Amino acid sequence: MSNNYTNVVGERKKFNEDGSFRSFPGNTIVCNLADQPKVLDEIVWIQQEHSTKLPFAHKFTWNPLESFHMTVFELLCHYNRLTPYWSSLLDLKTPLEEVDRFFAKALEPLEFPERFTMKVERVSKTTIIVIPYDQATHQRLHEFRDQASRATGVRFPNHDTYGYHISFGYQQIQLTPEEELQFKQFQHDFSRLLVERLNVIEMEKTDYTVFEDMTKFVPYTEHARAMLQREKQLGAIKK
Repeated sequence: MSNNYTNVVGERKKFNEDGSFRSFPGNTIVCNLADQPKVLDEIVWIQQEHSTKLPFAHKFTWNPLESFHMTVFELLCHYNRLTPYWSSLLDLKTPLEEVDRFFAKALEPLEFPERFTMKVERVSKTTIIVIPYDQATHQRLHEFRDQASRATGVRFPNHDTYGYHISFGYQQIQLTPEEELQFKQFQHDFSRLLVERLNVIEMEKTDYTVFEDMTKFVPYTEHARAMLQREKQLGAIKK
């Protein structure tokens, strides 16, 4: 693989070299944004602005509507079977479907955050950086993350410094130094405009979800995992 590609491209990564989504299954706890048309419209606008105003936009892939979410607590990815990024309660070789079921049972007693507000700070690379609207929200999310960590045995190295964000795409090809400077200035100016248009985001519901790639995050059931696997297989056959 060319050294010009970023670390999201290649075998056991999120993308193929042609920009298509690779199989990258896992589970996570997120706030899906699919039922918030205003927020969806703004994210699509962000993608369009980047696509039309950056001469190097071809070096990025933009996420589909179904994928838009804010992660509240990261769980596991099938290909990241390393001790710092796995559950201390599970063997590194545990099949993903078994991991899914274990987390579902472990998380069942927890009260998941609902109806809370996040404040939009800026755009950074291919993410919208958001922060808790107030100290009460910060504390609520912090406590839930600690509870989820104890229940699942998952505690990443950045547990205490994790930054909330909404991904709207991924950079797949390295930028030149000149492009990096242009990109930084563009996003500095763009961030001010975004905050004027989308100052806060109301998060309605938090779910334990599963995914087969970066295109869709579905509330967990055993059936949901099986359906995602079939969709991925059918997509591969059609290609």
